[in-house]
Amino acid sequence: MINEELRRELALKVAGIGTFDWDCGNQYFKIDPIFAEILGKKSGTLALDFKSFEAQIHPSNREIFFKTLESLKNSTLSAFESEIQVYRESKKVPEGKEWLWLKIKGQVVNRDSEEKPLTVLCTTMNISTQKLREQELSTEKKLLINGPTVVFKWRAAEGWPVEYVSPNIKREFGYRPEDFISGKIPYSTIIHPDDQEKVGKEILYYTKTCVMFFEHEYRIKKKDGEYRKVYDYTTILRDPSGLVTHYFGYIVDMTEQKLAEEKLRYENEAWLEAVCGMNQMNSSSIQELTKFAVEKILEMSNSSFAFAIEVGKEVSFVTISQNKNFYFSFLSKEECEKLTQQIKPVQEAIQTQQCYISSSIYEFAPEDNRLKDFSFFVQNYLAIPLIEFGKVDFVLLIGNRTRDYTQKEADKIQSLLMATRKISMVRTATEALRKSEERYRMVYNTAPIAFIYWNSSRGIIDWNKFAKNVFGWSKEEAIGKNFIELLIPDMTTEKLEEISKKLSTGEINSSLIAENLTKSGRIITCEWNNSVIFDEPEKPVAFLSLALDITEKLRMEAQLKEKLEEIHRINTTLSATNQELESFSYSVSHDLRAPLRALDGFSLALFEDYSDKLDGEARDYLERIRNSTVRMGNLIEGLLQLSRITRGTIEIREIDLGTIAKELSDELRESSPQRNATFEIQMPVLAKCDENLIRAALQNLLGNAWKFTAKQNETIISFGFIIKDADKVFYVRDNGAGFNMEYYGKLFGAFQRLHGTKEFEGTGIGLATVKRIISRHGGKIWAESKPNEGATFYFTLE
Repeated sequence: MINEELRRELALKVAGIGTFDWDCGNQYFKIDPIFAEILGKKSGTLALDFKSFEAQIHPSNREIFFKTLESLKNSTLSAFESEIQVYRESKKVPEGKEWLWLKIKGQVVNRDSEEKPLTVLCTTMNISTQKLREQELSTEKKLLINGPTVVFKWRAAEGWPVEYVSPNIKREFGYRPEDFISGKIPYSTIIHPDDQEKVGKEILYYTKTCVMFFEHEYRIKKKDGEYRKVYDYTTILRDPSGLVTHYFGYIVDMTEQKLAEEKLRYENEAWLEAVCGMNQMNSSSIQELTKFAVEKILEMSNSSFAFAIEVGKEVSFVTISQNKNFYFSFLSKEECEKLTQQIKPVQEAIQTQQCYISSSIYEFAPEDNRLKDFSFFVQNYLAIPLIEFGKVDFVLLIGNRTRDYTQKEADKIQSLLMATRKISMVRTATEALRKSEERYRMVYNTAPIAFIYWNSSRGIIDWNKFAKNVFGWSKEEAIGKNFIELLIPDMTTEKLEEISKKLSTGEINSSLIAENLTKSGRIITCEWNNSVIFDEPEKPVAFLSLALDITEKLRMEAQLKEKLEEIHRINTTLSATNQELESFSYSVSHDLRAPLRALDGFSLALFEDYSDKLDGEARDYLERIRNSTVRMGNLIEGLLQLSRITRGTIEIREIDLGTIAKELSDELRESSPQRNATFEIQMPVLAKCDENLIRAALQNLLGNAWKFTAKQNETIISFGFIIKDADKVFYVRDNGAGFNMEYYGKLFGAFQRLHGTKEFEGTGIGLATVKRIISRHGGKIWAESKPNEGATFYFTLE
């Protein structure tokens, strides 16, 4: 009898399952003889350290495998499963390393007192054969999906219900697989009506004869309604009793192959027809002509795909055709270069400037023998370059047909492509000439300038419509008349001889201003521009003169000059008056200060020295005198401030108004710390202005807001900006007393007040000062308010 341990060991060996123990603490791996044999090592149990075991694993699998092992140590997991690649030392491969796929399953067998694993038992199984088969199946599936063969599986029942159809049915015939599998489209309905009876009889015949395979040809309808000739290779599936259960059909579109012989008979006529067809097209677009040529080339050469690539252009167009479905797109120069670098025949055609013919799929694209973006394989191909100015300007790549391409065909295709380019060039040049002529004729007839053609004998030979508007004569009246006598009848003999001499030598003035006669007899002033038309060098045959009536322009310029001179005189007078007013204001302000100081000083002395000798009414009078002198002093200071703002120069630079507003708000808060005040200052608020002036303006606006909110339980003052009609509008907003908008006109006037002095102190100079500052910056200021609902002052700076 075999004991259990030996039985287990034999079972593992027969199954090819090796084991190893992972000592988590000492970080080494103890492998059994089966696993050692899998790794190509000598038989017997081996111990490998961590680095030696890591070296056996493929670099792309190491990180994830060891992260899985480490996760066992740091979690409550007790098992894991993973697939990795390891190498086996072998002399069968040149590198000496044969890579194998292993499936590894691990189980924690014991833990320490903290429940951390001490030992993990792992089993390994060689699954390389399984992986290879999976790859082969994947490749076969790709070949099936990307190839031209469509696979059907029908159930042996009435109407042949479809159980499976390969995805390439969409590309080859336009249908979706689910159209058939769902029963929405029975397969029998896409068979040509004339072929349905024939196909049914053939299937019945081959089914009764007990064959396994049969083939037949018939026509089926594509999604777009076109019928295609197909070759159907069918396998019959039977159950053990011999009863037919299913049919497997491999269907290939053979339409082009069947028509090839017929097309060959008309080959030469077809090439001639293609050139004639291009000549009959109205378009001069190289893209449209190339599309037509590519369609004809595909049709005549029986090819199934084509690329048309403009080489080296800033923007290139690429024509892609697959099974006569055309797509046009525009690529940048970099994208086109990347595409050409991927495809070897295009590179060869550009480098050698010769046609490149090949049937080697391995030369087409080194990385992959199919065009990835369009999912079809390449069988054979032909790359044809067109050369312009010594460089390849254009490459056509066609491919995929049942026979190889020949040099004779390449020459014909190249000739057709060259004809395409020449037709486009001629038509483009002709179209440009026609458009140029149309533009010239449109300008000649519609421009608000008089065009006059006249010959060396001074006879007028053409006269546009606007010339009649300028001079009054119609074209019929002017042609044949002497140009000089008609328009300049009072010209002196000397001047006429001078012009005649210049005409004979072609030295006529290119530009001049002259007085001319109109049909009504009115004299007008015209600006003339003249050019000479030569028949041969130094022999003028005609002249083109352009005349613009500037009579009204000169009159308006004269009036404008007079107006400007008058404005200059007024500005000079105003400037002198302003200087006198400013000087007067400044002098009065200074001169008034001395008597005010004396009045204030003597009244104070009288109050201090004789207060006990004065009754209450007298003392009240003195107090009123002193308050009035203080108020008068404040008014004088306001006048001085206005004067300084008017006289000074401003220095414009970018300033953060938010920072200035923050500094001023801090000063106001410190002046009355007992007030419950909140300042909402937006930061930053950038503007180009004079820092000193704008600080004075903000000081007045914020000071007013502070003053008129004094009676509120909570003061809220905001500063910031908004964007209105693409302009930056600054604002100062408060929740104070506000004002009645009926008196808005008095708001920015000097010494104007909307509140009594007993209610709110002030001189009425502040807002006038602000307006003067904003005006000096080229801006404007306005306000919005309601009584007892606060006020908002807006201003701009330009």
